[in-house]
Amino acid sequence: MNIFKLIQRGYITAVHGCISTGKEANVYRASSKRGDVAVKVYRTSVMTFKDRDRYISSEFRYRRGYCRKNPRKKIKVWAEKEYRNLKRIDKVDIACPEPLAQLENVVLMKFLGEKELEFDQFIYNINDIFDFVRKPSPLLKDVKLSAMEWDYHYQEICMTLRSLFNKCKLVHADLSEYNIIFHNMQLFVIDVAQAVEHDDSYALEFLRRDCKQMNKFFSKRGVTVLTVKELFQFVTDPIVKEDEAYFKFLELLEFRQKQNSLSDKDVAKEAVDEEVFNLVHIEQKLSEVLTFEKDYELVQAGEQLDVFYPVVTGMKDDLTGAKVSENSSSDLSDEWVVVGREEAAASKKASSATESFGKGPSVSLNLRQRDESPNTKKARKKLVKFEQRQKRQVKLRKYCKKRKQTLSKLAKRK
Repeated sequence: MNIFKLIQRGYITAVHGCISTGKEANVYRASSKRGDVAVKVYRTSVMTFKDRDRYISSEFRYRRGYCRKNPRKKIKVWAEKEYRNLKRIDKVDIACPEPLAQLENVVLMKFLGEKELEFDQFIYNINDIFDFVRKPSPLLKDVKLSAMEWDYHYQEICMTLRSLFNKCKLVHADLSEYNIIFHNMQLFVIDVAQAVEHDDSYALEFLRRDCKQMNKFFSKRGVTVLTVKELFQFVTDPIVKEDEAYFKFLELLEFRQKQNSLSDKDVAKEAVDEEVFNLVHIEQKLSEVLTFEKDYELVQAGEQLDVFYPVVTGMKDDLTGAKVSENSSSDLSDEWVVVGREEAAASKKASSATESFGKGPSVSLNLRQRDESPNTKKARKKLVKFEQRQKRQVKLRKYCKKRKQTLSKLAKRK
């Protein structure tokens, strides 16, 4: 019924054969006034992929819950999520099918395939028309390329992972060779319904799995890949600027190529470190780190720790503070410091003048110090209570305020 509604509303004119089938949806090729489009129809009552809660529950839009028992309503939420994620990805110019419309469990997007047949072309065989028009672009798993092309596309997908995380604030959560389309010598990301926010509780776990899947696929094609840890840290590093990210990735790749001549002992150690990284929990925020003081003391003592939260949180390797980019303008010149001090002094002078003339609200200067002693805290609390007591003495009572408002209304009526 939803497809008929799309036809009646003019989004599509005709629906042709099925392009692909999956565990959650079927994709059909359709015609429209704008050209060929892909119609993705999600399964409702006969769906096999039912474990969707951890992909949806933590999203802000569904913070008040959603219908989990009704499959049609549940799939509608899933389709809305894919359409919204496609919009976000397409907005930052990451290769993906252009989203066109969404209705209930149907998502309409641009068709990725061969160019349509032109009117001035002459076809000798009627079968050539169907081969030319209806053939969609292949999945990445079905593509045959040269070694140099595989190297290039590995770099492309790694940069896509970083752009998804830093620009779109998303993690794909199911990135594999089955969810990437090879179209016009470019990799297009599809099936983004399960993509989660970058600050989701499962986001780093999903991202680590995506990095592992990509490394596994491209290593089978003879590509020199980064370790999962190196790729994960490259994607999540907030210090690297976007215009410098590609050169940073090339540096990591060059270093990894030099490491290929390691001894068997070092290779075995790297394999163990890789497995440890795949299993360990990674904290997203410093508030989640329960042993930060202990880690700091050990690092300052010269010991090497296998902790992974400094890169995600943007801290230095020695845990002494926030990491600053090399080209950052954190070190201000003396001129700017002087200007800042002058502005602060002028502001302080103006505020004191305002208070002296009795204009403007009074501001309490009894602010809590970071390292105040118990006696100082007690005295400060006592002073605050005294100020509040003095303020209550001159406060206008509620019944007086209400009577004043009533009298003013009566005066206006007269």
